[in-house]
Parts: sequence; structure tokens; C-alpha cells
Amino acid sequence: MAYSLNLITVLPQLTALKTATEKEIRVIDYQQTGIEMKKDTYVTTGAEIDVEMATLDTEIKALASVLATLPAGDAKDFNNAKFKKAEYAYFVASERDKKYGSVALVDKELDMAKNVQLLIVLKDFVAAIDARIAALG
Repeated sequence: MAYSLNLITVLPQLTALKTATEKEIRVIDYQQTGIEMKKDTYVTTGAEIDVEMATLDTEIKALASVLATLPAGDAKDFNNAKFKKAEYAYFVASERDKKYGSVALVDKELDMAKNVQLLIVLKDFVAAIDARIAALG
């Protein structure tokens, strides 16, 4: 992108602009490191949550088929309580998946991609500032 750096004719202003931009680059690099660490955690956690959800899904289906065949009584009440408990555990696991699992992993990958693009733009901006400083001599 073409910047209007030719409007800045004072070297200290360019230096201040470059310093601020380089600081922003360092902050984004630091954030990127944190995102990469979280991403690694989310890969492991996501796999664990996926297994848990698959197990709970199987349990819910099995309990639903058992409940359909049971007559009213203690056995049906007992299995109905197990069914509700399994449904709730599935809900909790799906919420954890959003925050720490595969959904969060995709979100972090998007954050990483945005940061990479932002770093490219900022580094190009610093190069444009350097060119303007060189032109001012």
C-alpha cells in the first residue's frame, strides 16, 4: 500500500512513527507465541473432548433405546436419571469443546492467520518509513 509518508518532512516524526510501529510488531510477535502455545493445548484437549463426546453420545443412544422398552417403575426411573445425567455431561463437554477443544483450535488458527497478515503489513510500513528516512537523508 502506498502511504503518504512524503507529507512528513521532519526526521524525528518518522523516527517516532517507526519506533511505535516496531513496538507493535514486538507485541504481535509476543501474542503469536501465546496463541501458538494455546493452540498446542487445544489440540490435545480437543482430542480428549471428542472421545468423551463420542462415548457420551453412544451412552445416550443406548439409554434411549433401553428407556423405550422399559415399563414404568423403578428401573425406568433409574435409567431415566442416568439418561438425564448423560445428556448434561454431553452438554458440558460440548461447552468445553467450544472453549478448549476443536472449536477453540480453529479460532486460534484464525487469530494466527490474522496476526501473520498484520505483521506483513506492519513490516512493509516500517520499510516504507525507512525508505522515506533515506530519502530525507
